Amino acid sequence: MANQPTSDNYPGKFPDSVPFFDFAGLMKQNAKLSTTLQALGKEWTEFVGARLHEDSQLLQTLRECRELPSMQRAYLQFWEKALSQYGEETQRLMRITQGAMEDAAHLAQEHIEATNGNAQDSGASSSSMPPSPTKRASHSR
Repeated sequence: MANQPTSDNYPGKFPDSVPFFDFAGLMKQNAKLSTTLQALGKEWTEFVGARLHEDSQLLQTLRECRELPSMQRAYLQFWEKALSQYGEETQRLMRITQGAMEDAAHLAQEHIEATNGNAQDSGASSSSMPPSPTKRASHSR
């Protein structure tokens, strides 16, 4: 029995209170993630549609070509435009993603600050009750 830990001889310290899970914050983050995924999907779908149109235009142009130099020009113009458009699209997708990541980081920082503030508040008080939800809500955006 001497090897079994008891509450009297446990060397670690348990917190006075355990903060409740922040469902409101999670829902807010999920809504932002959903909006971001929708924006990415819309952007990519529009881009792919435009690129497919360019592909069909290339086929039309090639069909009208009568000699090799005109075919080479058509391919050169096609690939130059494609590379430019893919670069622009990459930038647009990165801006959408960066905005979402900045929002997520901001929300996470707010949650960390709120959690740290709640832990400090509960350590200063003798009550074992967790902080009220209204107190945590004041830290949200």
